Amino acid sequence: MKKKLFIVAALMMALVLTAAGFAGCAPAAKPSTADADAVPSAAAAEAPAEAASYEPEQPADGNVFRIGITQIADHPSLDVCRQGAQDKLAELGYTEGKTLKVDYQNAQNDVSVATTIAQQFAANKVDVILAIATPSAQAAYAATMGSIPVVFSAVSEPVAAELANADGSNIVGVTGTSDKLPVEATFELIKALTPDVKKVGILHNTSEVNSDIQLAEAREKAGAYGLEIVDVGITSTNEISSALDTLLPQVDAVMNLTDNMVVSALPLIVQKCNEAKIPLYGSEDTQVTGGALASAGVDYYSLGQMNGEMIARILEGTKAEDIPIASIKEPMLTVNEDQLKMLGLTVPDSIKDRVTMVNTES
Repeated sequence: MKKKLFIVAALMMALVLTAAGFAGCAPAAKPSTADADAVPSAAAAEAPAEAASYEPEQPADGNVFRIGITQIADHPSLDVCRQGAQDKLAELGYTEGKTLKVDYQNAQNDVSVATTIAQQFAANKVDVILAIATPSAQAAYAATMGSIPVVFSAVSEPVAAELANADGSNIVGVTGTSDKLPVEATFELIKALTPDVKKVGILHNTSEVNSDIQLAEAREKAGAYGLEIVDVGITSTNEISSALDTLLPQVDAVMNLTDNMVVSALPLIVQKCNEAKIPLYGSEDTQVTGGALASAGVDYYSLGQMNGEMIARILEGTKAEDIPIASIKEPMLTVNEDQLKMLGLTVPDSIKDRVTMVNTES
């Protein structure tokens, strides 16, 4: 009997020791769901570095903001406007590739393409659309109708473009900056630099509302400065060369409006004006460094910076319609020294202290 009890006790002891051994080899308990994101799995820790895909550094709330930029055409004034906006956003902490994803599209002077771009941005539900120049801004608003904030830039006549109410106040979902040409300041500059000018030629895109309004204002105010406006309308850039051949023999100077189609052909306009020894007055400073004689116009980089600040406010929660439409009030006088020499002109003392002198950039 004692022997049987001893054998049973031994068997029971062996079973206890065996169970303890299995317990020592058991896997550790899995972390709770709350800990799952904080504790990487062994497979993740051992994954090769090259298998990881690039992800932009995200802001604290986990969002990468998406901005669609639509621009009607390639030319320096609109390009520096876009650059000013992006620089200001970066300054305010919205850096492309980190906290910001930018989709930039250019319509190459085609309104139907601008419409397609705007519709695609709306379908993609970007956070904000920056629309540079009137046709792109009109297309952006038509595609969104207040559902996505639209910040327009370089729109000369927001009311006429139906991007603002009749009193100039914001419509829902829209704000932006105006680059309205200071027509009278341009006439004053023409009379100061080239006092013998009587007839001023203007090319204008007949389908761009801002050009129509600026042309009407120029006609209305020219007489007070002893000037007469001679204009030729165009419908495409292909018509600019022949339009200049018609215009130049009739005028003493040429004046650019903030007309996107015309300004996109600046090198051709400069060439033909130089050949005819006709002074060309631009609508802003990049046209002067591009070969125009002078301008009394808007600083487009500063205009773009104002847009960048507006976009940042929207991303931070302000409604677009609560940000007033803005413009730069004081015209900037810029004169091209190379053109002065070619035309045999000088800057009079009456404006010398207000002028920024530049040269033609290649």
